[in-house]
Amino acid sequence: MTLAMLTGVTVIGFSWLTECATDIFVELRAWHWWVPLLWTPACAGAIVWCTRRFAAGASGTGIPQGTAALDGGVDEAGRGRFASLRLSVGRSS
Repeated sequence: MTLAMLTGVTVIGFSWLTECATDIFVELRAWHWWVPLLWTPACAGAIVWCTRRFAAGASGTGIPQGTAALDGGVDEAGRGRFASLRLSVGRSS
């Protein structure tokens, strides 16, 4: 039950953040029509930089990494390179 509630709060939080981002985008477009043409790529570049800097292994879908982590030939210490909480948080961004 607790995880279901946490999931619901997370979905509500992401929905709220999406609405805030949409409002900011609309305000920028109303201010000057060309500002989103600069702002959007700049934000995308910042997200890519943060992902590469703080969660380098979080690129892609994660399916090959999950399969590799479950492989019997990978030791316990090596599994963290393929699947960890840090990578999961980085991947969800």
